[in-house]
Amino acid sequence: MGEKTSNNSILLAGKLLLGLGLMAVVIMLIASGDEAETGTMSVQSTQAAEVGEAPTVSVDDRTVFEKATDAGASLAVEAAVDPLEVRAEPNAAAEILETFPQYDDLGSMTTFRTFDETTDAEGLTWYRVQLPVRPNGTSGWVEASKVRAFEIPYRVEIDISDFQLNVLEYGKPFKSYPIGLGKADTPTPMGEYYVVIKMLSEDPEGVYGAMAMGVSAFSEKLTDWPGGGQVGIHGTNDPEGSIGKRVSHGCIRLRDADIMELTNYAPLGTPVLIRE
Repeated sequence: MGEKTSNNSILLAGKLLLGLGLMAVVIMLIASGDEAETGTMSVQSTQAAEVGEAPTVSVDDRTVFEKATDAGASLAVEAAVDPLEVRAEPNAAAEILETFPQYDDLGSMTTFRTFDETTDAEGLTWYRVQLPVRPNGTSGWVEASKVRAFEIPYRVEIDISDFQLNVLEYGKPFKSYPIGLGKADTPTPMGEYYVVIKMLSEDPEGVYGAMAMGVSAFSEKLTDWPGGGQVGIHGTNDPEGSIGKRVSHGCIRLRDADIMELTNYAPLGTPVLIRE
C-alpha cells in the first residue's frame, strides 16, 4: 500500500515537470515572433499540400471496339434478339438492310464481325458489322443493346501466293497450315471476311473432309452453287491432289487433321483475310 502511494507521487511529479516544460516551449515560440509564425506557416503549408494531392485517376474513354483492336484482337457480336435488324445507318429510323434470325439453320447464334462503333444523337451505341450476303463486303449497323459483343484473339490470313493459311493470336504468328485453292476459272475471292458457320461433315470420307467452315465470302463466278456460291474452308478426302494446288471451285482446302485443329482457333466471327 505504501509502495503504491510512493509510485503515484513520482508519477504526479513527472507530469507536473512535463507540463512546465511544454509551457516553456510555448513561451519561447511566442517570444520569437516572426520565426514562430514562419515555422507555423511552414507546417500548415506542408499539410495543405499533402491534403490537396488527389490520386491520379486514369479514364479510359476508348470504345469497346477500340479496346479490342488496340490489343491486337477483333470484336464480334452475336444476336441477342429474334429477329435482329441491320440498318443502313446508325439510327433507329434508318432503312432496314437485312433481318436475321437469332439462330441459324444449324442452331448456331447469328454472329457478325465488327468494323466500327459509334454513338447516335440519342446516346445509343451502334456497331458496324459485315454481312454474309452479296456483294462481298456489304456492311450495316446493329444497335448494341440488341447484340452481345465479345473479343476474339485470333485472325486467319490466307496467302494465295504461298498456299498458306496463317493464324495470328493478338496480331502475332501462331499457327500455319498448307492449303489448296480455287482454280483459275473459279478463283478464291480476295478480300476481308469472317467465319459464319461451322459444321462437322456427315461424310468424313466425302469431298469436304471431316469439317467445313463457311465464310462471308461468295464466289465471283458461281451463283447457282449450294449456299449461293458461299466460299468455305474445309477438309479434303484427297490431300495429295489438293494441298498446294489450285483445284477447287473457290474454297480453301486443308488436311483433315489441320481443319480439326484450326476450328479451335476460329470461332464464329473470326476475321478471314484472303490476299495474294
